[in-house]
Amino acid sequence: MDKQTLKTSSYKLTDYLKEINENPERINKCSTALKKDLLIHIENESFRLLNKINSLLITATDYPYPKEYLPNKEFDYWANTIRVGFFNYNDYLRLEKHISENIQIVKKKKPFQEFFYKNGLEAFDYLDENFTDKDKFPTAKYTLLYIFLNEQKLIKTTAQGYLMFVKQYKEIKPKFSRLNFEHKHDKRYKKFERELTELYNLFSKTQ
Repeated sequence: MDKQTLKTSSYKLTDYLKEINENPERINKCSTALKKDLLIHIENESFRLLNKINSLLITATDYPYPKEYLPNKEFDYWANTIRVGFFNYNDYLRLEKHISENIQIVKKKKPFQEFFYKNGLEAFDYLDENFTDKDKFPTAKYTLLYIFLNEQKLIKTTAQGYLMFVKQYKEIKPKFSRLNFEHKHDKRYKKFERELTELYNLFSKTQ
């Protein structure tokens, strides 16, 4: 395998992977270029591990494998045991999946960043994930989120722009051509305002 050129040293990349392994949310602090370097590094290290594992499978024919790896799970044993650069083969597979998925999420977000002020889209994501009272009624839920985020001055776009964003970004199935209501004084909003504020305060502490 031809190794691709890395812009970051392997030593530093291993340190980044350690941090991400301990706290998966750390990936959100990495640039796209760094994420790509991490994936190349994982590919290189995984290739080294596969060569080692293959060599052991060929030569260590009398190795006393634990019973749970017999028969026919010798590869799994070495994939969990042998380490290169701090991680075993299965660790690298897990980290590769996590980083690749994050890159896809970032790509999906990018077109909509201009709809929000700083941290607005991240706040939307956090509230969308953690405000579950109205999960069964998505048009009501996203109406509440719009009014709250608008009150926090996190949304740049209009109500119609927001409706388009939700339909595309969340791939919402129910018809959502207008907000259920439009004013912060509506009792349907007042009922959930405190909960949304508490969730937003928790989000703010992570920034």
